Amino acid sequence: MPTTRPIRARAAFTLFEAIVGMFILLVGVLGIVSVFGFGMQVRLHAQELVISQDLANMWADWIRVRINESKASGGYVLHRSDLAAGKRGDFYNDSGDFHSGSGNTANLPTYQCNAYRGFQWEITAVKHDYKPRWIPDDATQAPVEWDKTLGGSSAIPPAMGSISDLTNVELSIVRGARRYKFNYIFSGVGIKHARF
Repeated sequence: MPTTRPIRARAAFTLFEAIVGMFILLVGVLGIVSVFGFGMQVRLHAQELVISQDLANMWADWIRVRINESKASGGYVLHRSDLAAGKRGDFYNDSGDFHSGSGNTANLPTYQCNAYRGFQWEITAVKHDYKPRWIPDDATQAPVEWDKTLGGSSAIPPAMGSISDLTNVELSIVRGARRYKFNYIFSGVGIKHARF
């Protein structure tokens, strides 16, 4: 009598195994997609930080050219008292508590430049009687004010006259809900008005 082979069941995945496999594949794909999303977000913040640094430096240079504590007045003259907490403005529109003054705003590097759309500036803190101090290498010596040498004599040449205290400004560059803070120090004599 001929022998018959037993009937073998066909090898196949069950529905449960297929669902588990698809779930594992889905988790892997979502992990890869989330890494790309996080990378794009980090790139956006890095780009905003670089633009904010550039804008803050342009703002500080603009102030340094126009600041003048003398009796002069006009659209291109600022006084240290103008640097007050709460002052703000917009780079793209060249608007704010103080800006380019008279002249063609189209000549400003930030005016109507789409790279700067949405970036605003705000002075968040000011210290008008700021006096930096030199810290000697020898820890037993007391710190010396910025306008004195370590020996105690004046470090400012007599031809320059007297120089008042400095102004320390904390400038915030704001883009949406993100805020980037920078510190700048100004004297009462700007580059444009300095006569050395």
